[in-house]
Amino acid sequence: VLCMPENVIPILASILGLAWGSFLNVCITRLPKSQDLVFQRSSCPTCHIRLPWYQNIPILSWLALRGKCASCQAPIPLLYPFIEFGTGCAIGVSALNFGGSVELVLFLLFFSSLLVASVIDIQLQIIPNRLTYPFLFLGWGQAFIAQNTLFANFSQSVLGSIVGGGMLWSVAKLYRKIRAKEGMGLGDAKFLAMIGAWLGWEAIPFILIIASTSALLLATISMLQKRISWDTPLPFGPFLSLGSVVYLLAQNSF
Repeated sequence: VLCMPENVIPILASILGLAWGSFLNVCITRLPKSQDLVFQRSSCPTCHIRLPWYQNIPILSWLALRGKCASCQAPIPLLYPFIEFGTGCAIGVSALNFGGSVELVLFLLFFSSLLVASVIDIQLQIIPNRLTYPFLFLGWGQAFIAQNTLFANFSQSVLGSIVGGGMLWSVAKLYRKIRAKEGMGLGDAKFLAMIGAWLGWEAIPFILIIASTSALLLATISMLQKRISWDTPLPFGPFLSLGSVVYLLAQNSF
């Protein structure tokens, strides 16, 4: 456990969370393109000019630039500061619950995987293997080594991956056999296997109920508003992430 005053930890965690949110923006942009996440310098996606360090300060740079590239004046998506702010808030609130503990670090990693996967799925309707596979193994690893109280133990972790991935894999195969077309991508099955590696098999039914109910509710509202049709693809990753967060909230009383 880190030795520092308890009231300082949430503040420090929030500040570090802003910087971490900036890195998550990099992951969201580069993971689907198989680009380097660490050593490649940030650049404008429109004019490709490399950005100096002072244009990469979380939230402040976006405000100073008024949401536009300093070189070509192309708009910088509001999503960037939103993710930075949201990550800072989430990590700060989590620090109030966990303090400066191993659980805080593990929660940061798990939360990050959910956020990045959800945004990429919304934007591109894919969940990259470069995200799910490392965090699947990381989930097993932390369960075997850390022995924390927040996430599942090792046996629950392995079984969680089998149950989570197996259930959605079976649904996807059954739908394809009945309808002769894709209804759910295998990326969702891999993603739930990853989630199961962290939360254990007992979380899977709860997560699927929350995810399916919220997805059906959103789809129904959108169809009533004539924004989508019955055949419009709906990314399922964000709903699985929602179910995972709700499960953690219910289990740990944030």
